[in-house]
Amino acid sequence: MKRPVIKISLAILVVVGILLGLLAVLSRDSGPEVSLAFLSDRTLRARIKQEPGKRFHSTTREIYSFEADFNDVCAGADAELSAMGFKVASSGSRGISDREYRLGDHTSAKK
Repeated sequence: MKRPVIKISLAILVVVGILLGLLAVLSRDSGPEVSLAFLSDRTLRARIKQEPGKRFHSTTREIYSFEADFNDVCAGADAELSAMGFKVASSGSRGISDREYRLGDHTSAKK
């Protein structure tokens, strides 16, 4: 009578351990890092991480500041980001020279 109880208890502990391990791996996954060649020689000025309570909706924004021709930077960004599947979502809103790129429905990289 004791042997089946011990086997069932061990099986439950193994399943719970696997589930806790998977939960730990998912909570540590911050998503893919994107490396952009058109920014490779630029200095990163700030990194802003936002985690509004749920890890699955966290975002990271990287801020660069440098002098360059806006059209040249946009041409490099367009070439590289379009190859990765990004599309231009908006451009030059409110009289500001900016451009926003989106990948799918959830991811954006704004410069």
